[in-house]
Amino acid sequence: MPKAEERWWRPASPGGDSGFPELLEAALAERGVVGTVWRPALEHGARLEDFEWSGENTHHGRVSAARDLASRLELLARRMGRTAAAPLEVDVVAHSHGGNVVLEAIRRTRPDSGVQWRRLVLLGTPLLSFRPAARVVRLLLALGVIAVVLGLAAIATIW
Repeated sequence: MPKAEERWWRPASPGGDSGFPELLEAALAERGVVGTVWRPALEHGARLEDFEWSGENTHHGRVSAARDLASRLELLARRMGRTAAAPLEVDVVAHSHGGNVVLEAIRRTRPDSGVQWRRLVLLGTPLLSFRPAARVVRLLLALGVIAVVLGLAAIATIW
C-alpha cells in the first residue's frame, strides 16, 4: 500500500501516460488474464483512496494500515457476494513497507471473511518481524550470563 502522495500504483488518468497498473494489465492480458488490475474492486464500489495509507514508517502505522486493508477487502468481498466457499481471490503487488502492511493484513483477515489471499509479490520490502517477548528473554539471558561471568571473576580473585 502506498503513501498517499505516491501515484505509481494508480491507473493513469484518461489520456495520461500508462502507469504501472496499465503495464501490469497488459502483461497479464498477454497471458490470458484480462480486467483484473483494479477493475473488479472499482466496479463494486471500492475507491482507489480505500487502498492508500499514510506511509507512516512505524509499527503502529503499518498495523493500522493493515487493519484498514483487511476490513476494506472484507467489505469488498461482502459487496461482491463472496463467501468462504466462493471467496474473493486477492493478488497483490506491494512495494517497500507496503509489503509489511499486506503481510500484517493477511494475518488479520478472518478465515470466514470471503477473502482469500492468493498471490503476493513484494518489491523491495524490508521484511520485518517484531518479537518483543523474545527480546526480553534474550536480555534476561544476557544479564544472567554477565552475572555468572562477574561472579566467577569475583570468586577467582578471592582464591
